[in-house]
Amino acid sequence: MKYSKGKIIICVCSSLVAILLAPYLLTRPFCDKLSFVDTGQIGDTIGGTTAPIVGIVSIVLLAYTLIEQLKFNAKQVDLQRQEQFKTTFFELLKEQGDIKNSLFTKYEGVDMKDPTRIQKILVKGQDFFRMGSFVLKNLFESMEYGRYCHAYDPEEIGDQLAYCDALSENYFEDSNGNLYQFSLETIKTQSKFCFLNDKYKITNEEFEAYKHLNVEQKIEFVYRRFFYVHEECGNYFRHLYRILRFVSQSEEDELNDTKDDVVRQQITKRYYELVQFVQAQMSTRELLMVFYNSFSFPKLRDLLIKYNLLENLTVENLIDKRHNCIFDYHLKHHYRQISQGSLTDD
Repeated sequence: MKYSKGKIIICVCSSLVAILLAPYLLTRPFCDKLSFVDTGQIGDTIGGTTAPIVGIVSIVLLAYTLIEQLKFNAKQVDLQRQEQFKTTFFELLKEQGDIKNSLFTKYEGVDMKDPTRIQKILVKGQDFFRMGSFVLKNLFESMEYGRYCHAYDPEEIGDQLAYCDALSENYFEDSNGNLYQFSLETIKTQSKFCFLNDKYKITNEEFEAYKHLNVEQKIEFVYRRFFYVHEECGNYFRHLYRILRFVSQSEEDELNDTKDDVVRQQITKRYYELVQFVQAQMSTRELLMVFYNSFSFPKLRDLLIKYNLLENLTVENLIDKRHNCIFDYHLKHHYRQISQGSLTDD
């Protein structure tokens, strides 16, 4: 029950008026059978008639004091809970940054200048996501290639390069009459895809089955193959989920404590703005890898949608625009300003 100061003042004033009027009113003779005038106990009459009123006023004031004290205590508890939450939140945020900086892995791939060589690149920290997005791009290209490539063999590639240099045409015919193209770019591309399919253990059966998957299934398949080889990034994504889950649980606890729609909106807005601190520390490449990771982890996806964490990722940032298949992410398009001053799709 809510009490305003105005109501309390009116109640107290009314009680005082009643106290003052009670002795006069109650000592008037109302009828022959009911009169306090002849009792001779005016003091007792006044005390007896005003004491209940004074008691009621005291109870009202005491109740008001207790209510205000409870409100104050509730506010203190709420402020303490918010401060404790913020302390934990920013500690988790700092820990997330430490995990990102400690990421370390080795990416391997065909040297496109010399496809008979394998490049080994050691990366750490932010470079993990830059190289990771590059490898994912190559994996998608491999799965979308016209034929399955496997069994990377530097010697065979060297022979192909020699044929390419020796032949006047860019193809040759084998003993069965089959024509094979030997352009330098084709050799490089197929060598790259052979190595990728071997390293990430993609079979011909999976290559053929991939063609019949929908977009979400294709993304999940490719990302999981990447994740199995570079699983050291798992701690980063698990900790990101932990932060978002911690925020979501705290928000739910606060919302359960109130039914006021205005207060609920303020709570939701406050937590939403806090999550933006997480996004503020993430590069575009990080957001991109989080995007592809979410196809394999639905719980993380739900929280990304709830807090719109990918709002700064554009459709053009994706490896393929067709990958924009989770419309609840609300990915935007990148626009550029043209000389006339109007906006067009980039």
